[in-house]
Amino acid sequence: MALNTKSRGGKGDPERTLKVCKALISDPEIIVQKAISWALRELVPWDRSAVETFLDQHDENVSALVKREVKKKLVTGKKNQPGGFAAIEPCQHVLRIREMKLARMPDGSPEIFHTIQGEGRSIGMPTIFIRSSLCNLHCQWCDTAYTWNWEDTNFATESGKKYRREDQIVSLPIEEIANHVGDISDCPNFVFTGGEPLLQQRDWTALMKYFRKENPEQTFHFEIETNGTLAPNDGFLESIHQLNISPKLANTGVAEKLRIKPDALFQLATLEKSDFKFVIESDADFAEMQQLVSDFGIRHDRVFLMPKANSIDELDANSNRVADFCKDHGFRFSDRLHIRLFGAKRGV
Repeated sequence: MALNTKSRGGKGDPERTLKVCKALISDPEIIVQKAISWALRELVPWDRSAVETFLDQHDENVSALVKREVKKKLVTGKKNQPGGFAAIEPCQHVLRIREMKLARMPDGSPEIFHTIQGEGRSIGMPTIFIRSSLCNLHCQWCDTAYTWNWEDTNFATESGKKYRREDQIVSLPIEEIANHVGDISDCPNFVFTGGEPLLQQRDWTALMKYFRKENPEQTFHFEIETNGTLAPNDGFLESIHQLNISPKLANTGVAEKLRIKPDALFQLATLEKSDFKFVIESDADFAEMQQLVSDFGIRHDRVFLMPKANSIDELDANSNRVADFCKDHGFRFSDRLHIRLFGAKRGV
């Protein structure tokens, strides 16, 4: 079925295309792997970010052939290099050093910084943040759109700004990430953020294991900030201490079928490690939040409501209304302390 090609009636359907590719990803037949490669390459003009996310999320299972052809399409816009043809080779995994995709600061360094946690249960705690790149959503008010809003996508944000993927991502092995952390601070508290960090959950698990191995006397505390669309695996849950889940509401401009994943939310709601944070802007947000809390059985004492704000003026304008709602309904209020302390800046 031609889901993507306009000349054959396609409409560029990322969700259906990726669902089919995922179902067939482990099939050893070369013709099937060639079909997956074709489907992903045809999807690139429609939703490049979705293809990049798919490759990262399924890195262990995607064949070498698919990786090579699709990545060539992403880089050059063509399947093969000029003047040459890609050889058909057996579908096999290539052993390589695992690298994480982190957000790149303007000076080229990874976005790793020592600061004060500004939100949620651990507000006020000295913390090292590690920001990953890539996201599976595209919120219109996102304050870290440089992790996903590339120049060749059609996503719209309030800022209207687009970014070059090559300028905003740095790929590093976990050992080098740990070295960067060691150069900054010996603080034992960490927050893994994004983007959507659970797209790289296997690598976060390896990083936490590496920290513990290299610093056996240290008592670490690891947290992650996630949008609630992806379910963490058992290995990750054994290593992480706190999940800060921020399900996205209609105020993000993202379709409900993309931002609300029932299976993931039901699982996350059962975990004692889970807190849920909702960004509130209007009365409609209160109603939508309450419906989600009811639908997924989320405990009220695990719910934090935070005013939508990227400036102190916005915080001051919206905080009292959100705080009053928390008092009346038994939810917790979360400020954005980092905005008050440092402003809306990166790396603080």
